Amino acid sequence: MPLVREEDTVLEGLLEVARLLLLDAKTAPKSLGRDDVDMVLVWGAEKDKIAEEMERIAREKQDPYYLRDAESVRKAQAMILMGTKGKVEGDVLKIVDLGIAIGSLVKLASTFGIDTRIMYRAGVAAKRIGILRESEIVLGVPLAVYSKSPFFDRQVPKLN
Repeated sequence: MPLVREEDTVLEGLLEVARLLLLDAKTAPKSLGRDDVDMVLVWGAEKDKIAEEMERIAREKQDPYYLRDAESVRKAQAMILMGTKGKVEGDVLKIVDLGIAIGSLVKLASTFGIDTRIMYRAGVAAKRIGILRESEIVLGVPLAVYSKSPFFDRQVPKLN
């Protein structure tokens, strides 16, 4: 009988569920029947590029919260980025739709035992490196499967 070790299946299982999370967010209710939410799934080197950009922003802005969140993004095995399609100015419904879609996504993630954290800073960094560049507002949702959530008890590091 073959054996499948836990460490060999975590990323594979997480990515499978992440794809289902994208479907859940896609089918979340939208105002006026418009789909103004754009989404991508990143992991590996692409995810780490976002963390690197967050560290650069921390130094530029002298904002240690970017460093704290960058560490969380590095610990996560994958991340979903969600943004508003096009300009938001004067169209608050796009923001509402983004919130509903993200809420639906993180609720389903918790059902599967996946830890999440909604991060504005990850979205800022992703946009700066060209991911969802057409979206005016981008939020990141790192996804993690560990015995303890890497998004709990986070310390704010000191800037050097």
